[in-house]
Amino acid sequence: MENDLRVLDGLTEIMNIGVGRAADLMNTMLNSHVSLTIPLVLLLSIEELTMESFFPVNTSFSAIEMKYSGAYKGFVELVFDIESAGKLVDCFVGTDTAPAEDFDSLRSGTLCEIGNIVINSVLGTMANILDVPLTFSVPFYHEGSGEELFKAMTMNTTSTVLLTKATFTIEQLEITGDLALFFSFSSYESLRSGLLALGQG
Repeated sequence: MENDLRVLDGLTEIMNIGVGRAADLMNTMLNSHVSLTIPLVLLLSIEELTMESFFPVNTSFSAIEMKYSGAYKGFVELVFDIESAGKLVDCFVGTDTAPAEDFDSLRSGTLCEIGNIVINSVLGTMANILDVPLTFSVPFYHEGSGEELFKAMTMNTTSTVLLTKATFTIEQLEITGDLALFFSFSSYESLRSGLLALGQG
């Protein structure tokens, strides 16, 4: 139990540093103050994620997925409900930037760029702190109901999920999403060993 708490503490620190770096990059992009916080960090098995209603089946979601490999292997999902995703896009590109027929591509492109910043910042921080090599794929956008999203996220062979609530505050507008890191069994065991060894250094 003590080791599990140390691992969660280590992961929470990594997440906080990573989202802080992401917020700094978004501040520069927007020329406006962006605060990105993670008030909740959970370490779950796939079974526990299945039992909890983190993604209601009848709610529509927008998600950005990025695969990673190297010392650890898995994928990351940054997930927003459709309404929150729209507000986030509006903050970055404005409400009258593109014709209606181009909005879908604008939406997906903007969210992929946001996901790229957040996920790269978090995984890059993890790689730097643990001194391990990680490479990232190009992010891609997908959307659907909570049920469709959950099936897509859990169809891969994974054992452990690091789930965080991420709150974007942009000019007093709060937008909340979920950042989920999926690890294979061997990858999580390597990550766990690395964090415990780091704590003893």
